[in-house]
Order: sequence, then C-alpha cells, then structure tokens
Amino acid sequence: MNSYIIVEGPTDVELLRRLLPEDIINGVHVVSANGRSAAVSLCRSLLLRRHVPAVLVVDADTTHEAQIREQKLLLDDLVSMAAGATPYLVEPIQPIHFRRNPVRAQT
Repeated sequence: MNSYIIVEGPTDVELLRRLLPEDIINGVHVVSANGRSAAVSLCRSLLLRRHVPAVLVVDADTTHEAQIREQKLLLDDLVSMAAGATPYLVEPIQPIHFRRNPVRAQT
C-alpha cells in the first residue's frame, strides 16, 4: 500500500528528505502541493478517493503553542471528514531555525 506525506512546497520536501531516516523516506511518496490550502485539499482527496494513509505536514507560521494546537484541531476537522477509516496524521510544525556557524562547545 502506498502512503503519502503532503507538504506545502518543494523546500519542505527537501527538508523532510534530509531529516527523516532513509528507510522511512523510501517507503512513502513525499508530495509538494504548492501551498497550504492545496496541501489540505490533496490530503483530503488521497484519503477520500484512494484510501491511502496520509500525513499532512504544514508550516505553523508561529511558535505560540496555543495557536499551533488550534491549527491542529482545525486541520484535523477538515481532514477527518474525508478520511473515514483510512489512517491519517495532521502536523502543523513550528519554524526550524538553522545557523550557518553552529555554536561549538568550549574545551
């Protein structure tokens, strides 16, 4: 059975490919939907029409936990209506900050 991870854009696809273990990435289709609403729509379509497991990963665009929980509830409501008995997961993620020059421990 195919399974999908749906993200907002190509940068998100690349980030997941670098962060997730190879055995997980090789076992799923990671798809860029070109925007948040398109990602929600694609996730709902895959669940409703193909009955394949799907994970929706979107940018939370905030670091405030209460707002992230609210987004998760809203997205879960939108996706659950299409899922039926098909497994799914909705994850709004906080921004990830990278440093060009990581802080090194002093010895």
